[in-house]
This record gives sequence, structure tokens and C-alpha cells, in this order.
Amino acid sequence: MDTITNKDIKVLDVTLRDGSYVIDFQFDQHDTAVICSLLEAVGIDWIEIGHGVGLGGSAKGYGEAASTDEEYIQAAAANIKHAKWGSFFIPGIGTFDDIKMAASYNMPFIRVGTNINDFAKAIPYIELAKSLGMFVAYNGMKSYAASPKEFAQVAVQAKKYGTDMICLVDSAGGLFPEDVEQYFKQTQDATDIKIGFHGHDNLSLVMANTLKAIEMGAFMVDTSIQGMGRSAGNAKTEVLFAILKQKGLFQNVDLNRLIDIGQNIINPLIKNKGADPLAIISGYAMFHSSFTPKVSKYAKDYNIDIRDLIIRLCEEDKVDAPDDLLTKLSKEQQQKNKPDNKTVSINLTHKDRDHNSPEGVKSICKELRSHGIKYNKNSVINVVFDESMKNNLAVSYNMQSNQDYICGAVTVKDEKTLIDILPVIDESVDILLLDSDVKEFTANQVLTAQENLKSTTALAYSDSDAWVEAVEEQTIRILNELAANKKIFVSGNSYKSTKLAMGLAGKNAEVYYYTAAVAENKIPTLHYISSENEAKQLLPQMEVIILWEDTDKVLLPEIADHTEKVFVLDAGLNSLSEKLLEAIIGKENIKTLRVNIWPTLMATLSSIHSLYKINKDSFGRANIQGVNIVSGGYIGAEGDIVVDNIKSPRKIIGMADGKGKVIYDYPESVKINVHTLENAINNILLSEQAH
Repeated sequence: MDTITNKDIKVLDVTLRDGSYVIDFQFDQHDTAVICSLLEAVGIDWIEIGHGVGLGGSAKGYGEAASTDEEYIQAAAANIKHAKWGSFFIPGIGTFDDIKMAASYNMPFIRVGTNINDFAKAIPYIELAKSLGMFVAYNGMKSYAASPKEFAQVAVQAKKYGTDMICLVDSAGGLFPEDVEQYFKQTQDATDIKIGFHGHDNLSLVMANTLKAIEMGAFMVDTSIQGMGRSAGNAKTEVLFAILKQKGLFQNVDLNRLIDIGQNIINPLIKNKGADPLAIISGYAMFHSSFTPKVSKYAKDYNIDIRDLIIRLCEEDKVDAPDDLLTKLSKEQQQKNKPDNKTVSINLTHKDRDHNSPEGVKSICKELRSHGIKYNKNSVINVVFDESMKNNLAVSYNMQSNQDYICGAVTVKDEKTLIDILPVIDESVDILLLDSDVKEFTANQVLTAQENLKSTTALAYSDSDAWVEAVEEQTIRILNELAANKKIFVSGNSYKSTKLAMGLAGKNAEVYYYTAAVAENKIPTLHYISSENEAKQLLPQMEVIILWEDTDKVLLPEIADHTEKVFVLDAGLNSLSEKLLEAIIGKENIKTLRVNIWPTLMATLSSIHSLYKINKDSFGRANIQGVNIVSGGYIGAEGDIVVDNIKSPRKIIGMADGKGKVIYDYPESVKINVHTLENAINNILLSEQAH
């Protein structure tokens, strides 16, 4: 018998609120605007936003969210046109003023939550919210701490003070469907107040409990995209709508697009990945997954959505997937395909960014931290020095990221400016990547950083060396990885240009170095150019011309008149004069490039951070249960066992020979130590899992 007969059930998506726990409350104003808009576009009618703990969560120290309560509310108010939206509120964390602020933006609903035995604390806030015209729900947190009869008594009191709905909250995810049934029965016998359900999935029963609540006549149930939520997460929005659509409800909800929100936007934020999109559709359509490769080929050949094809196939045949039927359905679906004209308009209030003060540094660090937490990356601020700059400070908002790091950049004029911004950087980002090149004004910037930072890790690197490597690597790339015998012209008068010329010559390139900074002992692998006339004669033969500093003025005609294919690299940024650029930009045979240091810088960051962690956390010699161990890279005594990490070993690599090498075939006298160590490592892993 079909038990889902509650045609008026409301589904509240709590991804932006409960889901924020998963990323340390780092959904920001932009995320809220985008996700609210998308949820409404696919047919979601109720949306909860804001700090996971509710209004006032950041101010009361429950974790600093990426945006303020008001910014979240502004984003929702500006982007949600028809759906109901609101926030959570815990008395003692939120204040009366928080509710009034939300009401000033016409927030449609609020959910006031206390532990189930503390309902009295909620009364004045419920009354205020009702007086301001909101739909008010009371969430009885840890509802299982009260019996069904006691919960019903609270519901009677909630109704008395004007509450529109009481929500049964399975905070620990331990209720069973029969428990949910009893809470609903007792409450419905005592009062006619609307009842909601909010569950967690600790025992993988959240969906069963949610369906039981719907069966019992719930007014509203909570879900989140991909089940993203505190602890084990919530009921999955996509899955519930697949079930309800299968039962004939919510036909207006676009299930495919809802699944796409989960897969493309929410899924990357979840460390423990959520539901498989095809698994949801397969369950919805009652499709056997063994036919997936076959149906996928038809979908690809006809350029249609495999999910639509699966659903149509199962409407005709839930047992088999015959070719003639798939051909027919694929052609039909292809005819139905129309361009998706749905658009989402995002309204955000953009503030002018500060590029030349510590406030700008604070702003970029906040962005870096937010992105780092959301996408599980190390947040990094790169600080370099430029004594020639006009301002003392320049902030770049061009953030770069790879799998492990997200990095922004700040340029400072002197050590005093560095000292001014270190307190802003400290604890805001994980890593300060600091240019350690010796400057005229300081040779101790790394020591200065270490003395002024309490939490953020300071890593030193040479900005000059990074630039040289970036130019060299880009040159190799444009030569299709083959520098040998290529004619390369390098012009410059500095350590960097000299090192570049040497590096390219080391790759067997034919390097012609035009410089006034010739050392007494010339490097034999370089062809030094001593005169302007010689440079002009050689230029037409070059395949790559690299200019460092403003050295192109006398060479302008020869570069501009180059008739063969040639690459011209601006190695130092702004090393090409305006006249040269005017003469060569747009010419088919002259490819003008500006060197991009970011790939090299990110690789440098990864390398030095890895070495830092090895040196700090896993390097050295120790003893576990009588067995001497050394970390990889540490020269141990003969018979020492080499492991991957000295403090928390996970893997045995081999045995040290006492001379810096590793032996992989253990002598019998050492095997007992290896066995002892293997058992010790397993026990460590077991104890960590138990903990």
C-alpha cells in the first residue's frame, strides 16, 4: 500500500545552513546568492541560510563565518524571488536585534531552537518574530531527550505562544521510524500545531525516518544537497525528491538540474563524497546498473542526457534494454531536446577593494582562508619586496590555486611595511611565503617574520631564482620541450639574466648573451655579445629573444623587422618599451609573451612546504618497542629500519646499510625487528581509528 499520501508536504533545504558545518561555516555571500538562485530555479520552495549555529554564531565565537549574518540575508533577499527563506536562531547566541535586522529584509521565516527541555528560553524570541510577521518554527533540539508524551506537552506550549510549527529534531541520528511515529502520534493527539522533522544519518536511517514523518502527516521535512550537514549529514535533497516524484509529487522540480547542483557545486566541498548521480536516477527509474555502459553509448551517440534516456527506457521496460527500443527512444529524446533558456541572475553588492593598506591585506587573507577551508587547501600569502614602488604596499587580488594550495600576493616597499602587516597575516592564513632575497634595506626579513608570527608558518624562498626558473621553463615550453641547438638571445645586466643564460646553455641551447655585466671569467658555454652592431647582426637568426630590463631600445628595428617566426619574451615585466610593443604586436610571425611566474611559484611553494613538513614532523631517528627507526633521507646505522614518517610511521621502506643506502632484502637477524615494527604500526593505526 502506498504510504506517502501527504500531498502538501514542504521540503526545506538546509544545505547553506547545516551544510556549512562541513566547511567550517565558509559558505560566503556569493555562495549564498548562487546556491539560493539555483535551488529556486529547480523548484525548491523553502531554503535555510546562514551560519550553521544560527544568527549571531560568528559574534559569539562559534566559528567565524565567511560572511556576516546581514550579508547572508542580503544575498538571499536579493536573489530569491518566490521561495521562502529564513535562518536558524538559538537564544543566547542570537539577540533580539538579530531578529529585527532579519525582519528589516522581510525574511519570511525563522526557526528558534533550544534543547527540548529549555523551551521557556525560546518564548520571548518566538513572540518577537511573530510580531514582526514571520512564520515561526520551534526546533526542539535533542528531541529524543524527551519522551513522546513530554515532546507533545512542549508542542502544546509552543502553540500557546504563537508558534506555527514544532520540529522533531533527531540531533544524534539515533531514532528509528517507529520512534518518529510515536512522537507524531502523541503530538497530534495533544494539539493541532504543524509538525516538522529534522534528522541526521548516523545510523543510515534518516531517509526512512523522513519518509515516516511524511507518512505521519508532517508539514515540513529537512534535507540538504548531497546530505551535506553536521556529523553524518542529513537526508539527501536529491534522493528525497526522486522518491517523491516517483510517487507523483513535486513534478515541477527539475531532478536532473537538482542533481547537477549537488554534483558540480556541493560535491567538491565534501571530503566524504556523496551520492552518485546515476545511482539516484537508477533508483528513481528502477534501472539496473548493468545496462549503464550500453545506455551511455546511445546517449553519447545521440547527444542526449543519459538520465532522460534511463527514465524513458524504464517507463517502457524495467527488465531489459533492447537495441531497437533504445534506438527509438534516443531519436525521440533527441527531438525533444531544446536549448535551455533558463538563466540565473545574481545580485551582489560589490565593494571597492583596498590595494594599498593593511585593510587590503586583511581582505585578501580573509578570501584566501575562506577558499582554503572550503576546498581543503592550504591558504598562502606571498610577500615580495620592491624598493622602487611608489606606495609602501600593493595588494593583488589575483589568487592562484592548485590541488593543495591557494595563494595571493602582496608587494611591500621595506621591512617596516612588512612588520606592519605581519599581525594582519598571522592566524589569517596557513602560510606566509616570503621573498628572502637580500635587499639593500634588510637581510633579515625571514627572522623578522618568525619573530612576529605566532600561528602562520613562514617559508623562505628566493624570488629572483623563481623568476629565472619561470622564464627558463616557459622558454622550454614554447620550444616544445626541445632547447638543444636552438638559437636564443638573452639581453640583460643582472644576476637573473646571467643565471637564465647559464641555465638555457645547460640545456644545450645556443645562447647569445648581450650584457654589460660580463664577469672577468667568462662562462665558456655562453656566446657573449660585446657590441650593438654584433647584436643587430645576430638578431635575425634568433628563434627566441628574451629581454630583461629595458634593453630593447637600440635593438628595436632589428626585432621589429624580424621576418622569421620568433618568440619575444618580456622576462622582467615591463621590460619591453612602448615603442617596441607598438612595432611588434599584431605581427603574425612575432609571438609576444609575458612570463607567468605563478606555475613556478606554486611548484616552489609545494616543494619547500613538503621539505618543511618532513624536517619538522617526520625527520630523524627514534625507537619503537626496542626497534631503531630512521626516516627516509636520514642516514641511519646499519640495521636501522627506514620508515616513511618518524613520528607517525605508516610504511616500512627498508633497512639502512649504515652508508646512506637502503637495503630491501632483510637478513634473518633483522626480520624479527621488522615484524615487531609492523605490529606496532598496526596497533597505532587501530588506536587512532578507535580514538
